[in-house]
Amino acid sequence: MIRFTIDKKKLASAVSRAGSIIEPKSPLPAAKCALLQGDSKILSVTGTGIISRVTERIECESEPFAIAIGARDLYEYLAVMPEGDVTVTIDGFAIELKSGKRKFKMTGIDADSFPSEPPRPDKQKAMRLNGKDLSDVMKTVMHSVNTTDSSRANIHGMLIEQDSNELRAVATDGATMSIARRDTGSGELSVFIPFRAIKPLVSIAETADAEPVSLAQSDRYVIVETEHSCHLFASGGEFVPYRMVIPGSHESSMKVSGRVFESAVRAVAAAADQASGNIKMTADPGGIKLSLASSKATASDEIDSEVSGTFSATLSARGLADTLKAAGDNVTIEGSGPLDPIVIKSPGAESWRYFGIVMPIRE
Repeated sequence: MIRFTIDKKKLASAVSRAGSIIEPKSPLPAAKCALLQGDSKILSVTGTGIISRVTERIECESEPFAIAIGARDLYEYLAVMPEGDVTVTIDGFAIELKSGKRKFKMTGIDADSFPSEPPRPDKQKAMRLNGKDLSDVMKTVMHSVNTTDSSRANIHGMLIEQDSNELRAVATDGATMSIARRDTGSGELSVFIPFRAIKPLVSIAETADAEPVSLAQSDRYVIVETEHSCHLFASGGEFVPYRMVIPGSHESSMKVSGRVFESAVRAVAAAADQASGNIKMTADPGGIKLSLASSKATASDEIDSEVSGTFSATLSARGLADTLKAAGDNVTIEGSGPLDPIVIKSPGAESWRYFGIVMPIRE
């Protein structure tokens, strides 16, 4: 018989997070369970789904044990327990929850029936990142993520790269591409985060905040680990070779307030209709001119800017505005011909912090 005491709220929270990925209609009883494992000073709660696996860890002293128990029922019983500690007793496959005079008795199944954990990659091949820096770069490039076309698997997600002490997040939807960087972290590795894992990873990184987040990839899984949790997501394959899209040179450049430019783009875009959401951008030493014509109206605006050379292109108003928003205030814009991509960069302490590309639209 195993008996231990644990805070009800911590256990319920762990069961909730582990159970959130469980497929309720699975024909396998073990797949609807949460796996509880005691190991001296740590209680692990694991849930598994079709494409992911989550393990939450709680500090708790107990003798070693392992049992699989229905996750939904376990959470519902914990939810109606009084606040404070709950005593858990495990005798064979029977598990009892008791707090004061309130108790629930359940029957679990053999832990060996629970789906086994896939092999992990060598820990030396993992990135070790600051949680806040990771969430910052991911949220910065989020607008460029391909959210709809899952058939383009090599861009249906986000690339996280660590090169020496530089962290980068890269995303593209084909019309725009965004790269955000920070001078942080350690290791040299690239991990392609599949689309379905992006929001969970941002949430994990935000929760970790200044604490480290470990990120690695095996042949089949992306592995995200913090001090208190481990998440496995089915891998999305390989990201597109994005460096091939980056222009090697430019004929025109300009410095401008990104906030002012974004506001002007969104204002002119108000004249768009369903057939036309594209904006014409022209730059010369006199400044930047924006124009849009649709069946509803025509609109134009001008922005003062330091411009060298001349440049003209037709661009997606939404793509241009979202890229300017991500870049921030003081930005540098570079362009060449009407069919060449434009580059929007924001400065960092030593180099750029954000690098965005907006692809031109053929008229």
